[in-house]
Amino acid sequence: MIINNYKSMTSVKLRRFILSVIAMVLIILPLMTDLFDFFENSEYFIPIAAGFLFILFYLYEYFLNYYYIYYNDEGPKIIIRFYSMRIFQGLKKAVEIPKNSLAKFEIETSFFKKKELLFLYQQHKNEVIKYPYISMTLLKKTDEKLLRKSLSRFVKER
Repeated sequence: MIINNYKSMTSVKLRRFILSVIAMVLIILPLMTDLFDFFENSEYFIPIAAGFLFILFYLYEYFLNYYYIYYNDEGPKIIIRFYSMRIFQGLKKAVEIPKNSLAKFEIETSFFKKKELLFLYQQHKNEVIKYPYISMTLLKKTDEKLLRKSLSRFVKER
């Protein structure tokens, strides 16, 4: 089974771009023209409000930490490729775990149950190795259920 959240990632990038353009227009246009002078003694209200809302939106998305995820379990290994969509944190990472050595997996929720983190554990010789988390926040609920079901199948086979 292959799970890929490319469409969700593209829509998030498009939403960020559109909101950036709208915020820049709402910040620059009132300062350059007299179009928004319906607030008396407050010519800076709209630019300040737009800037504030724009910063709040980006802080919200920063804390959610969306990841692009590619999951493939069709071969002898479970392959997960992922990277963060945060600015300046786009290091692409990959995890390859043989199906028979997946010890367990955990899914933790945080940030008001909006953020979901996947932790994978691999049995290697006499120790269990914990991989860094993978944010599943951007996965659709159906894909998340399929991922859980697939991982559960490999944990139970041991």
